[in-house]
Amino acid sequence: MNSEEHGILNYDVWGYLTKKFNISPEKKLKIFLILVLIISGLLEIVIWGGIRNLPDNINSYTLAISTLLWLMGMAINYRAFYKIKEVRLWEIIMGIVVIISSFTIVTPIKHIYFPDTRIFGVLNGGMFIFGVFLIFYGVRKYQTIISYGLLYGIFIILNFLWNVLGRSAIGINLATASSRMAYGMLRFFGYPVYLQGTTITIITINGSKVSATIAGLCSGVEGITFSIVILILLFMGSYISYRLRIIAITLAAIVMFFLNVLRICLIFVTAYYYGQQGLQEAHAWLGNVISLLFIIPYWYLVDLKFNKSPGSDNHEKAHF
Repeated sequence: MNSEEHGILNYDVWGYLTKKFNISPEKKLKIFLILVLIISGLLEIVIWGGIRNLPDNINSYTLAISTLLWLMGMAINYRAFYKIKEVRLWEIIMGIVVIISSFTIVTPIKHIYFPDTRIFGVLNGGMFIFGVFLIFYGVRKYQTIISYGLLYGIFIILNFLWNVLGRSAIGINLATASSRMAYGMLRFFGYPVYLQGTTITIITINGSKVSATIAGLCSGVEGITFSIVILILLFMGSYISYRLRIIAITLAAIVMFFLNVLRICLIFVTAYYYGQQGLQEAHAWLGNVISLLFIIPYWYLVDLKFNKSPGSDNHEKAHF
């Protein structure tokens, strides 16, 4: 430590803890991943407790799912965090301040713009977990911390972004295109369907009618933005060139649009056999299943093909 770095606030807390308790960088990351996973689960209980006052607010485990995906990206890109060995006291104090602000500052700010929001919601939980992140890894390695912090923030506010995009011209045009394509596919395979605007009606096997409108949120906006954010996170620790990353992410976004058309078709096929209840059940879970079944294998194949360590002549990566 240089002379100008002396002082209690510049004391390397994690340097002391790692020596005192023999905590390797690998063990430290594992502790962080497990601890944050537990915290996100506990915070979800707190968040769900506030839903009783907001019957129209459906949480869908946003905090836990967002945190799990974020932690997965950190685990895959573990090398970046193994390099962060020093965390000064002032960085830990900053993390503690962020945690405290998640209870004391975030809620009043939310209530200015959203008066009916919960006292402790997803944004509060996200700030709390980001504070824990700062306690473990500080802020001085800003290129890593800011990058992962911004992505985590995007995960947390993704539902809000979907609502904005769904109501925008992008969502409206995508809804029109996807509803027409889904209608065409269903007609091609002989299903009795009708299209009015972006509303598709199908005559079920029992002769009843089931209708659903393809709104902006159902247009593919969710799948496209979700795939983009996930792939950015997964590619962060790779040696793939930025040009190839942009190409891979763009192709994934295009594929996700067509997969969403397939999702719409499958929802109405389910409605054909199982009626309104079948439509609601398929709508609830089919999108997430299709997204994950595509994104993870797609990322793995791209990573296997193009991710080479500097100077290597093969596609094998360093072992964990």
